Amino acid sequence: MSGGPLPPGLATLSIPLSWIYGAAVRVASSRRGGGTGVRRLPVPVISVGNVTAGGTGKSPFVAWATRQLAAAGMRPAIALRGYGSRDPARGDEALEYRETSPGVPVLAGADRHATVLAAIARGADVGCVVLDDGFQHRRLARDLDVVLIDATRPGLDGRLLPAGWLREPAEALRRADLVVVTRAKGVDAGLAATIRRFHGRDPLAWTDHRWSSVEVVSAAGPRSEPVEWLRGRRAALVAGIGNPAALVAAAREAGVLLDRETIGRDHAPWAGPAGDAALATGRGPGLVLTTGKDWVKLRSRALPPGVEIAIPRLEIAFLAGEAEA
Repeated sequence: MSGGPLPPGLATLSIPLSWIYGAAVRVASSRRGGGTGVRRLPVPVISVGNVTAGGTGKSPFVAWATRQLAAAGMRPAIALRGYGSRDPARGDEALEYRETSPGVPVLAGADRHATVLAAIARGADVGCVVLDDGFQHRRLARDLDVVLIDATRPGLDGRLLPAGWLREPAEALRRADLVVVTRAKGVDAGLAATIRRFHGRDPLAWTDHRWSSVEVVSAAGPRSEPVEWLRGRRAALVAGIGNPAALVAAAREAGVLLDRETIGRDHAPWAGPAGDAALATGRGPGLVLTTGKDWVKLRSRALPPGVEIAIPRLEIAFLAGEAEA
């Protein structure tokens, strides 16, 4: 498990930077903790966030939570900052949410309070808001704070950015109303103890991200295939996400034979030659395996002759705690 986002040599040199970063976080947190500038929306707000950088699986969890709220008649909207584009509404996460949560307003903007209020003023039917990546966005009052911990890369005993994965000290988990573990293979007593040390309570639930189906796009158009369709197929993997190692592991678990792995930074735009190279399998006609977050940026490009794109569709599987979630 990597100790942080930087290579080991650079990570050691960056330790003093993590001290400076930590001091800045503590000052900002103390100011926000006093309630100065905190604004409230006229509807309930549920925040889904994390204390570490990189992907903890927020998008599938937010989509799951939104479906539960919609089924309960709560009329949810998703509010997010909007990364991956100069226009927040056209960022990769916003575009992906519009596909995975049809009929749910997806409201993107740096000032999420103003963005939601503007949508309500325009007539958007918003009964509650699910705040994507909102744990550090404390200027907006929330009624429930959910923090996700990735079992494959918890990072709680590590250093602050950039030497480690922590966005703020692990003690910040005390602010969370509940903690949910993602990408788990079962209940881990050691990880539970670590979370309990910082959060004060055990995780509410243990979940895994599983592929429910595969969308396959070819020159003939899109089609849906079962996950078993991937087994034994050779593919080039393309990913610009926070935790690409989890995708690589899932691909191998599904039986995909990876010829090449093209890993970009989180929210990689795949513009220009980088996008063309990402879609080239290197073996002539073949298969490119990528994520929904990446595909919303790659799909405007012309497919090379004979190349198919495989986009696994994720679902949340509860291993423990579903009744409480």
